Amino acid sequence: MKDKLAIVQNFVIKRKERLETFNRVLPIQKKYFGDCNWYVNYNTSENLGKVRETLEENIENLHFNNDLTKDYGKIVQNMIKDVKEDYIFIYPADDCVIKGTVEYLNNLIDEFIHYECELMQMTRIDDVTCYGTDKKFFKNYDTRKFLHLVNSSKWTTQCVSSVSVFEKNFLDEILTFMDDNYEKHAKFHRRTPHSFESFFQRGNGKWSNKKMYELLRDRQFAIPKKGVLRHEEPTKNGSPIKENLS
Repeated sequence: MKDKLAIVQNFVIKRKERLETFNRVLPIQKKYFGDCNWYVNYNTSENLGKVRETLEENIENLHFNNDLTKDYGKIVQNMIKDVKEDYIFIYPADDCVIKGTVEYLNNLIDEFIHYECELMQMTRIDDVTCYGTDKKFFKNYDTRKFLHLVNSSKWTTQCVSSVSVFEKNFLDEILTFMDDNYEKHAKFHRRTPHSFESFFQRGNGKWSNKKMYELLRDRQFAIPKKGVLRHEEPTKNGSPIKENLS
């Protein structure tokens, strides 16, 4: 995937348990994306030295920043100005690992590029909502070898997930739209990835407003046929230990 796909991450780790998980899962992530460029912003001063050290030990092509701006979308948009690759995977840093083979992931990304897709959601594919495997969604799909093609007007999921593969220009376009219109639709603080997902919402088969419909109509999106991410969140008493993003 070298020269095709860049990894982009903007995150914080304040909890000890999540730092331990980060240290454990990063070498697994390296197996799949070790030859890619990684553009990482660490959005806090807490554990800065520890996180940077772990990244530098594992990632050869690391571009690291410590921008503390409390605006998820603006930080990501500033980061992608430096990205040379045409495609970007916004990948969770501390709670997910890839499952399956390197060959399968390469084939999935190649097919995404071949069909000139602009977005491929990477979560809830074979768990929770099962967008890639539940046949009730298939009426909206044009199924190929490794993925389902979906016109954005029939987009199955209820949002544009931040955990996705994006065509770079498309990502820049929708982040600009979000920055220009966010305050009209604010539900979460702009610092968190939830701001992205809560902004780009669908309901009753439609995007949440006319401007968003105009922006996102007739786009080529995709869903993997099988899941490639597995959550590795630390838990306490059976509940995930979430990060404090305040």
